[in-house]
Amino acid sequence: MTYLQKYRAYLRDNPKGYWFRRKLYGWGWVPATWEGALVTIAAALAIGFTFANFSLKVQTWNVAQQDVTDFITNLLIAVVGLALILYWKGERPRWQWGTPKD
Repeated sequence: MTYLQKYRAYLRDNPKGYWFRRKLYGWGWVPATWEGALVTIAAALAIGFTFANFSLKVQTWNVAQQDVTDFITNLLIAVVGLALILYWKGERPRWQWGTPKD
């Protein structure tokens, strides 16, 4: 069985319906369902648009204090929102190295 096949089997073995499963190596999560993938894409887009919007203001040398505050606020909302969803809809995080033995 190849690594990709083992990984797919690990993600499919999801009796509790977690949106995010623990990573096989290290600490963190990976999307296990379409809902998890959608949340991940939405968070990546929100963070990307936040950086792109701020980058345009920096390039035109038109950055006000409010722009910096908005940038930090929007970035925190996206990252903290993602973290809350990960904890709410994902497996409890722990260090893992390979497929679980249990």
